[in-house]
Amino acid sequence: MRAKRQKVYKRAMHSYQTAFGFRTPYQILLDGDFVQEGLNNKIYMKDILPSTLMGPTKQLITSCAIAELRSKGDDFSGAVIASKRFERRRCKHVEPVSSAQCIKEIIDKDNPHNYCIASQDADLRKFLRSVPGVPLIHINRSVVVLEPPSKATKNKMAQLEKAKTLPNEKELSFMKKKKKELKDQQKKARKGPKQPNPLSMKKKKK
Repeated sequence: MRAKRQKVYKRAMHSYQTAFGFRTPYQILLDGDFVQEGLNNKIYMKDILPSTLMGPTKQLITSCAIAELRSKGDDFSGAVIASKRFERRRCKHVEPVSSAQCIKEIIDKDNPHNYCIASQDADLRKFLRSVPGVPLIHINRSVVVLEPPSKATKNKMAQLEKAKTLPNEKELSFMKKKKKELKDQQKKARKGPKQPNPLSMKKKKK
């Protein structure tokens, strides 16, 4: 991998760590077509993916993705065998659904488990770009590519960065308390010292 690309990928993954809490080993959820494309290009996933994400990785695949590969016939039998080497990621589907649908449901609206997605499905990747905080990987002409952070991801990063400059709940409570104390002090100052009772100041009759 070229040094310039390494720097770009390292900076991207650092952003995901800082903004969304990604940690190594990075969990990569693969679809069947990505596995098949890797075989076609003689890519050894357990070597190339850590060097792409600039850190240790863990490869996962769902039963739905394996079932989809099986449904494609004998030409994909090698990918089925290769998929079994990856850790199985459980999904909620008793009857298999498409790999894309399965991954969409796992990622949901905010990628709660901090998965990276490795997919050759252009439509799936297009959909996932609308979800903040999803690193996307695909193979392009035998090169494993980490996509730049999407617009939705960049917007979310900017929001989170802005939020860091604002006071948190504890600070707001402290500021509210101090403001009330200052207001009470100002009220007392306007009233001035308590004047003595005029009757008590009269001279006693002889």
